[in-house]
Amino acid sequence: MSDNRHRVLIVEDDLQVAKTYEHWLSADYRVELAMGGREALDAVHDAIDVILLDRRMPGVSGDEVLERIHERDIDCYVAIVSAVDPGWEILKMGFDAYLTKPIKRQELRDLVQQLLSRSEFAAEIRSLYALQNKAAVLRESKSETELKQSLAYSQLQAAIEERKSSLDAERERLADDHEFISQIRDIEESISETEQ
Repeated sequence: MSDNRHRVLIVEDDLQVAKTYEHWLSADYRVELAMGGREALDAVHDAIDVILLDRRMPGVSGDEVLERIHERDIDCYVAIVSAVDPGWEILKMGFDAYLTKPIKRQELRDLVQQLLSRSEFAAEIRSLYALQNKAAVLRESKSETELKQSLAYSQLQAAIEERKSSLDAERERLADDHEFISQIRDIEESISETEQ
């Protein structure tokens, strides 16, 4: 039987901390462990959905691992989970979230779920954009009469409205993630421009 759960890679040099995080997450996700930065570089692959990355590790630091992930163009979310207090240097780092240790179980679980929700929401937006683009192309190439008489166009419009409703409901659920919602509004503005 295949395990289709989302995959989370925990990169941590403290085995007890890594095992604790694994215990907290393993009921809901497929969890992989990489003990240190060097092992992380071998463990990172395209099937990973979320990486929980410590910064201060001997040998290869979390900051270096993060750079290499971006160099390899791995498409996943990366959350820094570290005892290192963030400073100005984080402005140049390409991560999706930052938690300062010590952290609580629910805090870690919420973080992973929030990142995965972003991914699902982004896929919904891409799908809506594709549907709206098809409608715009048809409006350009067909007459008003042809559009009104077309069952396929009517079904396309219904699918667009259904997708918009779904996105509105998801936006309500993600309302506490202000930075992400701001990014979504920017995307939606560009989508509405294509509708006109």
